[in-house]
Amino acid sequence: MLFSSSKGNSCLVRNGRDVFLIDAGTSAKRIEAALRCVGTEPTELQAVFLTHEHADHIAALNQLCKRYGLPVYAPVGCAETLAALCPDALPFLRPFAPGSVLSLERTRLYAVQTPHDAAGSVGYRIDLSGDLFGYFTDLGRLTPSVVRAISGCRRVVIESNHDVQMLQSGPYPEPLKRRILGEFGHLSNADCASLLPHLPAYGTRRILLAHLSEHNNTPALAYEESAARLRESLSAGEVTLAVAAPSCTVEL
Repeated sequence: MLFSSSKGNSCLVRNGRDVFLIDAGTSAKRIEAALRCVGTEPTELQAVFLTHEHADHIAALNQLCKRYGLPVYAPVGCAETLAALCPDALPFLRPFAPGSVLSLERTRLYAVQTPHDAAGSVGYRIDLSGDLFGYFTDLGRLTPSVVRAISGCRRVVIESNHDVQMLQSGPYPEPLKRRILGEFGHLSNADCASLLPHLPAYGTRRILLAHLSEHNNTPALAYEESAARLRESLSAGEVTLAVAAPSCTVEL
């Protein structure tokens, strides 16, 4: 994880010569600096895979496309909105339908539709030459297809966006609170934690809690709620649980 918060999200994935980003939701300058911090030159990138078109996931797209000519894989609805949002990315867009399988040299990405208030929104089950990695943020709820996609992934990035009590008693306007809490909003700590006892039996060994709200959550709250539920699993001792800071370099 290079960046993970409501202000910006970007994840670097390296699988041999396959080097790509999931989302590019902060400035290109910050992404370039973060890449170099982990020993990766921006010129090594082969593609950007978008989850959806909200600003905290696409902010650097124009500049990255202008500088490096990167292919941009985006779900169809998301791709259709990028003409106005990221005109410099249009020549590089590769739209796909949710349910598609996307391929690089050694990597297969299975795009799974996610419930979020975007024109097109997906998460990814990624086959890194036999090592499965699940990346799912910006979820209003855990759908059966999302749970199936995460199950069996050895490494998982999952949204733990907000503490419900903090959100309800906080300063956000009521329409925004309803949006976040709704079925197409964001996953709460409690909803995220409810999934975790299920995962170790299917081989999950590393879990990273991501996309935390700066105003309606804390790393400690997210971690403790998930850790408490994870301990219900007989295999919990074999699992590493961590929280992604807003601007960070976290390896799974």
